Amino acid sequence: MTISTGKSVLDTIVAHKREEVAGRKKQRRFEDLTQAVTPCPPNQLESAFRQNGPATKIMLEIKPASPSAGVLAPNLDLSQILPAYNQYGIAISVLTDAHFFGGSLDLLAQVAKQTPHPVLCKDFIIDPYQVYEARLAGSAAVLLIVKSLEDSQLAELMEVSRSLGLTPLVEVQTEDEVERALQFNPSILLINNRNLQTLEMDMETTARLSAYIPKDILRISASGIESRADIDRIQPFCDGFLIGSAMMRQPADKLAAALQELTCA
Repeated sequence: MTISTGKSVLDTIVAHKREEVAGRKKQRRFEDLTQAVTPCPPNQLESAFRQNGPATKIMLEIKPASPSAGVLAPNLDLSQILPAYNQYGIAISVLTDAHFFGGSLDLLAQVAKQTPHPVLCKDFIIDPYQVYEARLAGSAAVLLIVKSLEDSQLAELMEVSRSLGLTPLVEVQTEDEVERALQFNPSILLINNRNLQTLEMDMETTARLSAYIPKDILRISASGIESRADIDRIQPFCDGFLIGSAMMRQPADKLAAALQELTCA
C-alpha cells in the first residue's frame, strides 16, 4: 500500500491500476468476459436515493483499509457488519481495489449475495473491462472518478455502465470537475470532501460544489462524515451520504447503535 515518492496518491493508484487491469486481461479475454455478463435492472442506486424512506439516506461502505487511514478491518467479518448495514443503509459500497484498500471483486460478490440493497463497485475504474467485471460480481453501480479520467474515457465508461443497467456514480471534487461531469448528463454525483491527490480534507466542499449542481441531479456527500453533527451541517446541501471509515472502525457490538445515531435526526 506504498505511495511512490514524487507522485500524487491518485497518480500512483491509477498507474498501478493500469498494470493490474492489463494483467487480468491476459488471464481472461475481454470477449469472454462480456459473454458472461447479464445486465441488471437499471437505475437501482439512483432509485434507492430517490425513494421515500428515511430522511437521512446513507450508503454504507465495506472498506478494509485505505492509504489515509491504514488498516481499518484486519479481521473483516461480513456476518457481523451486514445485518446493521442492511438495516440502516439504503445501499452498500464495496472497495474492490486490493493493493491499496484491501478489497476485491470476490468481497463485492459476497456482499451482493447478502444484501437486499444495490451494491456499488468502488474502485479506480479506467477501462470498460472493469465495468463488466463489476457487473459480473453483482454490482448495480460503479464509481467513475472525474479526476482520474479524460472526457472521452468518462463518456465511454458512462455509456458502457448504462448499457449494463449500472448506475454510474460520478465523483467530483472541484468546480471544474463538476462542469466536466455535467457534459455527460449524470443522474447522481458523489462530492468527495477529500482531495485524492493530497488526501487533505475540506468539509466545506459539499456546500461549495452543491451550488453548481442542478437540483434534479442527486448529490451524495462522501469523506470525513463521522457524527450526526457532521450530517446535520452538510444535509442542506446534499441528498445523501457515503460513510465508510467511521463505521469500519466501530466494534461489531456497537455498530448498530452508531448507525442508529447517524440516521435518526
